[in-house]
Amino acid sequence: MFMQVKPTRKENKMNNSGKFAFGAAIGLLIGSALAYFSDRKKRKAFVKGFNQTADKAKAGVVEGYYEAKEQYEKYRDMLKKKASEVGGTVSEFVGSTADKAKKALEKGAEEAKAAINRDDDKTSSNK
Repeated sequence: MFMQVKPTRKENKMNNSGKFAFGAAIGLLIGSALAYFSDRKKRKAFVKGFNQTADKAKAGVVEGYYEAKEQYEKYRDMLKKKASEVGGTVSEFVGSTADKAKKALEKGAEEAKAAINRDDDKTSSNK
């Protein structure tokens, strides 16, 4: 489908010089690090500084954990309280609605009995 274009000599030379520069930079970094850490005092100072930084990071993580746990417990307790309040309100509503329905049913039953009695009275007086 697509034709591959071969790089020119100039492009190859630029690519190779880029690789060389990259390799030289890596070599320079490694050499500098070896020279720096070959000095015992500098190596100990680096390790001490690294350990202090790691300890600070660890303390920050632990502190963050406890803060998050505290927030979780706060919101959990708040939700439990609100859920309990809502549950009580729903229970009251359902109870009052059930009472109203029971009263309406009883009234309907009384009216039905009265209607039956009136109907019975009409039929007995017609006889």
